[in-house]
Amino acid sequence: MARLRRCGVLRDRRGGPAVEMAFVLPFLIAMVLAVIEIGRLLWTVTVLQFAVEQAARCAVVDSAACGGTGTNTAQCNAAGWALGLGLGCGDFTLASCANGAGKEVSISYTFQSVALEILPGGKFFTVNLNAGSCYPV
Repeated sequence: MARLRRCGVLRDRRGGPAVEMAFVLPFLIAMVLAVIEIGRLLWTVTVLQFAVEQAARCAVVDSAACGGTGTNTAQCNAAGWALGLGLGCGDFTLASCANGAGKEVSISYTFQSVALEILPGGKFFTVNLNAGSCYPV
């Protein structure tokens, strides 16, 4: 032991910050990725709610353009408002409101985490999201 002290091996502290960084960096990266994924989740919830609200409103206010048959259905308009999610017309449902006086548009969507997959042992984190809006006549 005395020989190691004389050589300076036990007194050398130059690699301390590198070791500390090796311990802290994985947790820091995991925290940053978690914040990004929570932001993506909240953005997805907001986009889905906006899309169903606008589609329900459009189906009642301008039923000729939104509530008709063909490509101008309320579901296709909702898919157009759900930017960045890659949804189609068939993902949204259009029905009458519970009281029968209005239109309701709804969707059930499964959110999958992307960033958390790259962590060691990471699995896809999925959340089932439901959004719906009833616009009265």
